[in-house]
Order: sequence, then C-alpha cells, then structure tokens
Amino acid sequence: RTYDEILPISEFSDEWLERYWDVRGTGILYPPVDVGSITPRHDRDPVILGVGRFFEGSHNKKHDEMIRTFGELVREGALPGWELHLVGGSMPERRHQKYLDRCRSLATGLPVTLHVDAPAAIRDDLYARASIFWHATGFGKAESRDPILFEHFGITTVEAMAAGCVPVVIGRGAQPEIVADGRSGFTWTTRAEWKARTLEVARDPALAARLRAGAIVRSRDFGEDVFRANLLARVDAMLAAEYNLLSEAPP
Repeated sequence: RTYDEILPISEFSDEWLERYWDVRGTGILYPPVDVGSITPRHDRDPVILGVGRFFEGSHNKKHDEMIRTFGELVREGALPGWELHLVGGSMPERRHQKYLDRCRSLATGLPVTLHVDAPAAIRDDLYARASIFWHATGFGKAESRDPILFEHFGITTVEAMAAGCVPVVIGRGAQPEIVADGRSGFTWTTRAEWKARTLEVARDPALAARLRAGAIVRSRDFGEDVFRANLLARVDAMLAAEYNLLSEAPP
C-alpha cells in the first residue's frame, strides 16, 4: 500500500491482486515481447507446437495433456500426416524428471517429438514452420481455487503468433487477453473444444490464413516498443503528479 504505482502484467493478475490483498493495480503493463525480431513465414508444415519448460507442479505446462489430446486425434484418424513438437528446458530434480519420463512414455508410438533442452535455433525453426500453437497451462484445474496454476500472461503464445502460428489455447488465465477468439486464434475450455478448434484450423486453409494474419497483427500489441511507450507514459504521469503536489505545497 506504500507504492505509488502497481502495474500487474495482466487483467487476470490484477483481479487476483484485489482478491488476495484488496489492492487494485493502477494500470496494466503487459510484459515486453521481442516480436520485432520475428519474421513470419506463410508456408507452414503440418506441425502443432508447444513451448514451455518440463516441470511438475506450480503452473505446469501440461505437456502430458497435449500428448493425450494429440494421441486421441491421431487414433481417431483426424490428423493424418501431422506431428506434435514440444520444446522446453528440463530440471534435474527427481519429480521433474519423473514428469518428463511420463511425457516420453505417453509419446511412445505417436508422431510426437520432445525437444528437451534444445537450443533456441530449434525452437525458432519450429515457430517458423508450425501451423498451430497449443497452450494448455491450467487444464483440468479450477481457476477460482488455484489461480497460481494458470498462465499469468503468456510470452510464448505471443512469440508463436508473431511467427505466424495459429494459437489454439486454453481460455483461462491471461490467454484470452492475448488471443481474440475467432479473430487471432481460438480459445477453448474443454478437451472436446480443444480438439474441435484444432481440426477447424487444420482442415480449413482459408480459416487458418485469416487467423494467422490476425495473430501476427495482434502480437504487435505486445512488442517492446508498446511496452516502452506505456511504461514511459506511467512514469510521466507519476512525475507530473509529484510536481503538482510540490507546486501546491505551502512555502
């Protein structure tokens, strides 16, 4: 309560700031994403991409649920020729390694590749080639009870959009603030919706192209230049308020 400015990184974070501590932010300041260095390609491969560290607990990235969902689509014959690629760093603790082993076991026999501790060049190549980006953090959890388990912003989603991937992401946490459903991608809340939205994009090139264009445009709203302008505007407002207070003070 002694701070002049509190700038949450999303409306989702601002809501829980108030619920937990009865404090509202003085404005939302989305984190800066280096979208300016990403050049989108329009020719895409039949690849679904997920990006995030392989770890258990906290806001786990749900790689296991992504593999399960993709596996269902493959076994249903719904995505012939498609691949799922998951990229992320690993952690040495036993519980995190057990989670990674579980993901590898689930991927057995499926066209799924886990790029564990891969260099940035591999991630960037997949951003450039993938048609669809998945994000599922918080899936199966109650947002009203455990908000910490959901994505508070989502930098990888913005990066994927800037690269030309169509986001098909969970409609929880701050993801709906990034992805405008039906305009710059799709959001979903159930596995059935997750699968259906994915198939819509995979089977309709015109729809995919429209959403891809919307995603690229939307990603620019989170660029470093926008962050800089918003931050400096807040600083200017603080300085102006301080100057006014000083000028109104009695001699």
